[in-house]
Amino acid sequence: MGYLLLLIFVLTWLNVRKIRKAVIYLAVQEGYSGSLKTKILDVITDYAAERKTEKKVRKKQQKEKKLKDVIDRELAPESEVQDETSYS
Repeated sequence: MGYLLLLIFVLTWLNVRKIRKAVIYLAVQEGYSGSLKTKILDVITDYAAERKTEKKVRKKQQKEKKLKDVIDRELAPESEVQDETSYS
């Protein structure tokens, strides 16, 4: 059991090293001079901000759609509303 844990630890460590080398290579290639931690945090926060704005837009569209459906139902004649409920 101990050998298995040691193997998992070594493989994880090697994978982390490869990822770190790739990140440094990409940062140098992009010409970023500064702390990589800062760059990674900037990317993560920008992504989170994008998702937040997308969520707000989607939520606003859903509210508008619901409001439009409610208005359409209120404006519909009573006979159509009764016909829709009788089929359900």
